[in-house]
Amino acid sequence: MRVLHRELRAAILDGRLKPGLRLPSTRILADSWGVSRNTVMGAYDLLLSEGYLFARHGAGTYVAEAWPEERRKMGA
Repeated sequence: MRVLHRELRAAILDGRLKPGLRLPSTRILADSWGVSRNTVMGAYDLLLSEGYLFARHGAGTYVAEAWPEERRKMGA
């Protein structure tokens, strides 16, 4: 899970995953990475708790518009 978390976080921070982008479902990402769905769910949950992602019930998981570092810089 930590490897996937680091890869997704790095992709968000370096702009490969743009703010507002809908991420693949946990099943699809698990299949493409060759890992269990629980691994992807854990990585998504950690990124959600860190503020890099947000979820819309029934609509998916998205890259957050403002990341934790940006929020700190803005004084939020």
